[in-house]
Amino acid sequence: MANVLIQNLVSNEDTFQASFIAPAVLHNGDPIVMGALSTTAGQKDCHTCTKPVGKTVGVWMAYDPEVNVTDGKYKGLDPDPRNYSIASGSVFQGFKPQVEDILTFTQIGEDTYASGDTHVVIDATGKLVFATAAATDTFCALIEKVTYVSIGNGSLGDTQRVTAYQLRVVNN
Repeated sequence: MANVLIQNLVSNEDTFQASFIAPAVLHNGDPIVMGALSTTAGQKDCHTCTKPVGKTVGVWMAYDPEVNVTDGKYKGLDPDPRNYSIASGSVFQGFKPQVEDILTFTQIGEDTYASGDTHVVIDATGKLVFATAAATDTFCALIEKVTYVSIGNGSLGDTQRVTAYQLRVVNN
């Protein structure tokens, strides 16, 4: 399943928001590195981007509304926003996390949270992972609390709660 990203408290400045062209399938919260403006017709206001290679500062994150459509056609309602992905080659929105931004993630990469984990960083492979210490040489966020978000699944009697991690950005 993909990540659900909630922007609890982030800078609203236009300079920290941009449109991108997906270099591959992405999910909300995936870190990206901003490239040049696209020269492709119909995409001239969109930036190219790449996935980070190694520990990276100055990252942007994919953050696009979870609307499941294909070629402008209604594709069906999926009640679980974790099933949403940004298709390769499509235009999507992103933002640049700022120090003190508060973000909530339902999943950090493919990693599993352990009780000693205090931070989230970008590792040597360019992915978000849990860490036991802060980092200054890459994106870093403090885990402020382990919480939950409710995701309806249509099942009666199900709590519909999914574990989530509320983070405060301390380095980017």
